[in-house]
Amino acid sequence: MLENVRKEDLNQLMTKWKIKNSTIQDLLDSRIVLVENDKFFRNPDIRDFSFIVESLIAFFLNKKFGIDSILNVKLKELSKGGDIDILGKWKLELIMIELKESPPNNVSLTELKLTFERFRSVSPDIFIFALDTTLSIKRNVIDNLTNLYKVNPQKIREGIYKISENSFVVTAKRDLLSNISYVLYEKIL
Repeated sequence: MLENVRKEDLNQLMTKWKIKNSTIQDLLDSRIVLVENDKFFRNPDIRDFSFIVESLIAFFLNKKFGIDSILNVKLKELSKGGDIDILGKWKLELIMIELKESPPNNVSLTELKLTFERFRSVSPDIFIFALDTTLSIKRNVIDNLTNLYKVNPQKIREGIYKISENSFVVTAKRDLLSNISYVLYEKIL
């Protein structure tokens, strides 16, 4: 994360890390990153990395598609517990996104099952299980979903798997936001 970086050093970092100008602007616009005395700082009010990524995804959904979203939705009647990371609405379409930042091997079978049971309980028009990783998810996540639900996931492209007609698993391969965007364009736009 950008922390105590001078504006004049930003171009060098952007080249080294292959960061787009628009990404920096999105971080500033969403107030995840702040500028003070010509230096970039992480917003001290945000301490939870999951919340940072969820906020950036919600900001992106609104900016790119006009999708209004709410974060960390707790539903009392949700039979499988937990909360919903991102719940969005586009026209009459309900979009549900669950986010995991851990490596694929750290996504337990129980956690995977609970996540997909929440999806089935809520029954959104589109469900995206987003894994913030560039590691392969085939062996742990995709194979486990195949065994649990007797489905035949299709690899749409690098970083995107279609699990069922309205459920997808996306990773950060290529780019997490681009992969989420691709699914939304294919399904509702």
